[in-house]
Amino acid sequence: MRYRYPHEDAVNATLDAPTTLPRQANALGLAERLGGILVQPVRSLRAIAGDDTAHPAEPFLVYASVVLALHAAESYRLLALVGDAPVIALRRLVDVVLRAGRTDLVVVVVAAIVVGGIGRLRGQRFLGTAIATTYLLVPLTLMKAIGGILAVAGLDLWALPHNAVDSMVVVKNGRVDMVRFGVKCAVAYGPGLGALVAWLVTLPRALDPPRAVGARAGAALLVATVGILMVVAGVDVTRRSEALRPRHAGDAFPSMSLPLLDGKGRLDAVSRLDAADTKVLIVDFWASWCGPCKRSLPELSSLAAAYQDKGLVVVGVNREPSDLKAARATWHTLAPSFDSVVDTGGLGERLGLTSLPSTYLVDHRGQIRHLHLGYTAIDVIRAEVDAVLAEAR
Repeated sequence: MRYRYPHEDAVNATLDAPTTLPRQANALGLAERLGGILVQPVRSLRAIAGDDTAHPAEPFLVYASVVLALHAAESYRLLALVGDAPVIALRRLVDVVLRAGRTDLVVVVVAAIVVGGIGRLRGQRFLGTAIATTYLLVPLTLMKAIGGILAVAGLDLWALPHNAVDSMVVVKNGRVDMVRFGVKCAVAYGPGLGALVAWLVTLPRALDPPRAVGARAGAALLVATVGILMVVAGVDVTRRSEALRPRHAGDAFPSMSLPLLDGKGRLDAVSRLDAADTKVLIVDFWASWCGPCKRSLPELSSLAAAYQDKGLVVVGVNREPSDLKAARATWHTLAPSFDSVVDTGGLGERLGLTSLPSTYLVDHRGQIRHLHLGYTAIDVIRAEVDAVLAEAR
């Protein structure tokens, strides 16, 4: 029989035990991640990098909510159109965030890739380090919210990032003021850059996670600030709701005299309904740079020609009053069989226009019967025209 040394079983049990602990054991809560990055950014970056529950969607959603609140009027109009075209309206909401935050998002993505690579060279996980970097959107979001609240209160400080670094606030006398541009970049990205540098310096050392009390206080500050911004933006939109509300099915199509695209007079589309033989009006908003518009206009032209004797009138509305040369060149190439006016009077704004093409089908009483955001198959429009014509008999 083999001699068993004292404590041999205990040693074997130790050797067979797992050599690492699951990272989830050190996972932070949502409040600690979002709040800690505000009050103790270096410790939070280190802790988030090792937290498998962290996800870049968290800071992005907080950022997106503030951007949409800063563009409350456009957001309100898009949300009001969800019932008419949910996919397009929601896609346009994403477009608002990407358009308004393109510079911020590019800076954060590039920083995440660079810092992730540096972290990997210093023995850290690339993905965890990169994800942690995206949480620097949170302090930027807080400053955006503060700037938005002050702007609504009448104190619009150009240096704060509620206006993007590439917005018109950095332009003076028709040229980019490099001092203003530099100040805005420093205010928007300086704190995050400083936190990243400090974090990279400390990467070889283990840091304690952010203190829970301080992190939760930071989260409370974030929630309160974003909440105040949403309230003041909501109050402002509510006060102007009737003017901002987009017109859709059931509303009267507004009457407005606009210049013809060819420059030969003016036209009020609604006045076409006064003719005894007109029973349906289609008003199509378009632009020369809009690919779907170029697909839609020839189809509407064929429909207008086929239904001319049945009481259908089609009118185009160009949305490029500042680039009539491009608009006229496109119109000449496509050669539709109907007239187009140029929206120099804000007809699109009165309707709450949010996308191109947008096509309104109006009955003989001047009431909008159907609204289509984006390109719509001509067979769908033809079926709607047939239904309205049948009612008008």
